[in-house]
Amino acid sequence: MGTAAEHQTKARHNSAFLSSISDEYPDWLATAAFYVAVQLIEQLLAKRNLHSADHHQRNTRVRSDFQAIHKSYKALYNASLIGQYDPLQDALPIDQVRNVLISRHLEAVRSFVTAKLAKP
Repeated sequence: MGTAAEHQTKARHNSAFLSSISDEYPDWLATAAFYVAVQLIEQLLAKRNLHSADHHQRNTRVRSDFQAIHKSYKALYNASLIGQYDPLQDALPIDQVRNVLISRHLEAVRSFVTAKLAKP
């Protein structure tokens, strides 16, 4: 259970890794994008003195407390599961990973968290 600052550092670390992944690996891009979102959500929760024990608990919190980004977070979560566990031919195409998962869904989570953290 990290502090908000520690989760922010980890989110930046994961973002740097995401930026380094080649388009040859859309499965890993999807997975890394999800883990950026995980750290952003945990940063926001830690600011409220809350922490998630696992993905289920975090998913439940996002659905109940952060409804505005629930669909985006869920899309990232689902894509990461496909990327981690399904055959390579089932991975999302690179244009969908870059243009939908990262540019739309991850950015929605990032913008939401940034706005929430800016409020006193």
